[in-house]
Amino acid sequence: MTDNNNPQPADLGHLVALVSDFYWRCDQAGRFVALQGAAVERGDIDVQAWQGRLPAEVGLGVVDRAGWPLPEQAVADASVSWIRADGSIRHLSIAAQCERDENGVVRGWQGLARDVTRQHRGYRELEQLRTAIDASHDMIFVVDRETMRFLYVNDIACELTGHPRETFMASTPDQMLGVDRGMLEAEYDRVIAVGRLTVEDRSRLGRGGSMIVERRRCALFVEGRWVIVSIVHDITDRKLAEQARDRLSRMYATLSATNEALLRADTPEELYQQVCEAAVANDDVVIAAVLRVDAEKQALCVVGAASSISADVRELIIPLDPHSRLGDGLVARCYHSARTQVADDYVHDGRLLPWRRFGRRMGLKSAAAVPVIKAGTTIGVMLFVATHKGAYGRDGVRLIERMVANVVFALENLEREAWRRESEKHIEFLATHDALTRLPNRTLFNQSLTMAIAAEHRFAVLFIDLDRFKFINDSLGHEAGDQLLQTVASRLRACTSPTNMVARLGGDEFVVLIEQDERAGALEAVADTILDTILQPVCLNGHDYRVTASVGISIYPQDARDASSLLKQADMAMYCAKDEGKNNYQFYAAELEHRSLVRMRLENNLRCALEKDQFELAYQAKISLADSRIVGVEALLRWHCEELGTVMPGQFLPLAEELGLIVPIGRWVLETACEQNMAWQRAGLPPVPIAVNISAVQLSDQTLVSHVRAVLERTGMAPNLLELEITETAVMRDIARALALLAEMKKLGVMIAIDDFGTGYSSLTQLRELPVDTLKIDRSFVSELATNRTDQSIARAIITMGKNLSLNVIAEGVETAEQEAFLRAEACDSMQGFYFSRPTAATLFAELLGASTTAQTSASARMQAQPAVEGAKRVRSG
Repeated sequence: MTDNNNPQPADLGHLVALVSDFYWRCDQAGRFVALQGAAVERGDIDVQAWQGRLPAEVGLGVVDRAGWPLPEQAVADASVSWIRADGSIRHLSIAAQCERDENGVVRGWQGLARDVTRQHRGYRELEQLRTAIDASHDMIFVVDRETMRFLYVNDIACELTGHPRETFMASTPDQMLGVDRGMLEAEYDRVIAVGRLTVEDRSRLGRGGSMIVERRRCALFVEGRWVIVSIVHDITDRKLAEQARDRLSRMYATLSATNEALLRADTPEELYQQVCEAAVANDDVVIAAVLRVDAEKQALCVVGAASSISADVRELIIPLDPHSRLGDGLVARCYHSARTQVADDYVHDGRLLPWRRFGRRMGLKSAAAVPVIKAGTTIGVMLFVATHKGAYGRDGVRLIERMVANVVFALENLEREAWRRESEKHIEFLATHDALTRLPNRTLFNQSLTMAIAAEHRFAVLFIDLDRFKFINDSLGHEAGDQLLQTVASRLRACTSPTNMVARLGGDEFVVLIEQDERAGALEAVADTILDTILQPVCLNGHDYRVTASVGISIYPQDARDASSLLKQADMAMYCAKDEGKNNYQFYAAELEHRSLVRMRLENNLRCALEKDQFELAYQAKISLADSRIVGVEALLRWHCEELGTVMPGQFLPLAEELGLIVPIGRWVLETACEQNMAWQRAGLPPVPIAVNISAVQLSDQTLVSHVRAVLERTGMAPNLLELEITETAVMRDIARALALLAEMKKLGVMIAIDDFGTGYSSLTQLRELPVDTLKIDRSFVSELATNRTDQSIARAIITMGKNLSLNVIAEGVETAEQEAFLRAEACDSMQGFYFSRPTAATLFAELLGASTTAQTSASARMQAQPAVEGAKRVRSG
């Protein structure tokens, strides 16, 4: 549309081409007279409807206060609303100026109109946004994408970040966020492309450090530029709560897994390992370890461990010494305090200082140590380590403490179950084994013997009995006896083949089942080995003792074909070995049946001999070699059995010791001897010292001293008339005990003699310490005294030793004049033997003593009269 009355400038076409929407002209009355531009070409403006009409008539400015601007002065940017025919509202930006004639009178207006509806909407949205920003509790940042500068930051953002608004306005987002600018611009462009974007990430804007935020970004096109609005919501607490909830959930799963492990484990070691593996299956735990107290090392040592980052955990040792560099850490403090220890910052926690380098290298961030307490005692620590800080909150600690409590409960159950199984095994073991020596017992041996017979292989049964075991057991105590039995059992196992069975039948009786070797002398070699092995010294109560054994051997099938007979025959052969002097072995032979019966009869009669008053004493004089007078008497025990007749002491005394009868028999001997001595005195005979033998078994009797005292008091016999004869061998068995006992005896005033001297290997030093009065030269050195130079030397040495120690020396077993002559020549004090007197009854000894006294009196009278006669002769001659 053109106006011929108002020609346009020459460059109007060029100007209109630059107009985004349309060019307009109004006449003096304000009616449109010209419209041109892109809006007209698009059909947004109906030229015919606008031509000649006022702006208000076509909907321009009807909702604005100012209306369509027809100013006298130029207007650069006026906002005008436009209600279109379809009812929609558009917003126009108007540039207008008036046209005047040559007289300066206004003749019309012209200008440009640009549709800024979109910008207007953006401004309105921005205004609404600012209102929301002011009311929001979230941080809001408005950034110009083109300049990458902040346009606006709300107050809460300044408050939470600790930065004033001026700092934001003077900085760029990438500087404040500490991120790469190119990456941030790419993210902004993505927001522009998709309209809006929500992400969760970690922000460094927080006053206290980084925070977890939910960042919602949207893009607005305002005034021809893109504006990025970021709404940042601090979700740190929510995220931490979610993480804690997730960790707690995982720890519940771990607790469930460990509970399953508790049910699967059969041993404490399996329990520890499976619990650690279940704990490490949780992503929050990278190291789990159970440490138990090692008393020998005085440290906590790993007994179960699992780690997803290191195998070094199994080598972990925590000393219990708090002064040690490693003894004051988290684990050690947990153990000593018996309280859970938690480190939320592994690298900077002082309790973990010795492990800081390890923690940094492995990326460890937190740890928890929980005490393992059983029956009120801390027995160890369970350690959990994580790769993020604060992994063990209050609820988490409660869970791992419950986990450890479950471990303790399971451990107690395992121990109870192990105890039950062990008890069952022990009961089963005790049913077939000896509790003291751990050897098979009679029951198991009989089963094995029966099986061996069923297999019909040649084998031998060796029945072993310790010699004089009862003496050891009674004198040294039952503990020493048990130790001896255990030592013998161990030696028997060691010196026999593993295929042979060694069993203990009871007491000091052992038996060995040996598959018989066809080679000649094989069984004898085994028996010799057993005897030599048992004979080795045994240390009991701090002293070495040697014990011998007697072995009886029966052979299948030549001796018997049933278990009972084989064992019985081996037992008979064993008693035969004892009768042959002990420390030897004997094979079963048919004639042993008779010997066994004889021994059984002897044993049965001996048990009741004292009760039936079958014992009596015989008395043998002791003669002074200087003047042939009786200077003492020895009481010797005799047994006259109704069934067996007279039984020699050598037959029944060893048996009495084995059967434990020697103590009551010895008491009877002491009482009878003292009563008889007092009877002789009451009959007018002179007091004479009486000697009584004390066996080694009696020395172990705790009541021996008190019994001697009681007998002396009851009979009224002077203590110095009682001489107790103790063998040198018995004294040397336990020299310390013998010294104490003899000292107690000497306090009573009795005399002490060492019998069989020369056979017990005592030293001069030991002899000097013994409170003894007499040495008796053993008969083995006297029997060949007239011809054997060695015996002469030994006898001479004993006499000399006795003299040097101021002891009385007496020789026993003197039977010839040559023996007497040698002893008199060597100045031996006295003698005892058949040469002068055999053991005789009390009445006959009384006669002997009376005759000796009369002869001694006559000799004394003659010696006193002899000087007077000699004097008379000298007078007559003079």
